[in-house]
Amino acid sequence: MINAVLADLIQLVKPGVTGTQLDATARELFVGRGIEPAADHVRDAKDRPFPATICVGCNDRVANALPTGDALEPGDLITIDVCGGIGGVFVDAAAAVGVGRPDRLVEASRSVTDAGLAVLRVGVSSNVVEAAMRAEAERLGVELLDGPWGHGLGSVPHCEPYLVWGRPIEIPDNTLISVEPIVTAGGSGWVEDRDGWTVRTEDGSRACYTEATVVVTGDSARVVAGRVGPGDLAAYC
Repeated sequence: MINAVLADLIQLVKPGVTGTQLDATARELFVGRGIEPAADHVRDAKDRPFPATICVGCNDRVANALPTGDALEPGDLITIDVCGGIGGVFVDAAAAVGVGRPDRLVEASRSVTDAGLAVLRVGVSSNVVEAAMRAEAERLGVELLDGPWGHGLGSVPHCEPYLVWGRPIEIPDNTLISVEPIVTAGGSGWVEDRDGWTVRTEDGSRACYTEATVVVTGDSARVVAGRVGPGDLAAYC
């Protein structure tokens, strides 16, 4: 169902549409499908709730991005991030799309995430996953944003294990994990926006990400949400 919501939102992306319009539609889709918005469980350091249903990043506004009322323009690069609870379990998915025309960063983000998923297994060090994603990014000529690239999920939207570049951990068994490396056309640094939520690229370069949620158990990592795009609308949950 999360994939269906994300796919529906992707189809609405076009010049003139605003992030707040996409967010309002997402709320309606969540209610209609009986999905619990993860945003209702997310708070900042001042205990303020996340003031939207989904994240909508645009160009250099990439992570935890609050939807805005700015109209999308041809050539914009956006990332739609959808997280919700189904039967008491939260899953997370995000997809990037170029507004009005293809964008090389979209395919790069998908390829980098896939490279990580390909080696994600129980007992594997996160360093191995990072090396696979970094090698793919270098092959494609893109940079990776510093900071988090994944997290655990379950009865809450964010929990252990937290996956951060350069902080190796061993992937535990029977774990629900999101994989969401951020690719950029510029440097790896980032700054927090004045809204207290949105993360921007430090140098103003465009960035995006593809996110999938996987169940890691035994010798497999099975995708249960995510990997949605204009050419890949298969539903996993």
